[in-house]
Amino acid sequence: MRVLVIDTIAGEGIAYLRQHGFEVDEIKKPSAQELPRDVRW
Repeated sequence: MRVLVIDTIAGEGIAYLRQHGFEVDEIKKPSAQELPRDVRW
C-alpha cells in the first residue's frame, strides 16, 4: 500500500509505516532557513 504524508511532526509514525511494508511519500513544508529572505513569516 502507498501513502502520502504531508508535513509530519514525529518521524516515528513514518518509520512505523515503512517497517510494516507501506511505501511512504512525504511532502514537507520548507523551514524558514530554506525560504528566500523576503518570503519568511
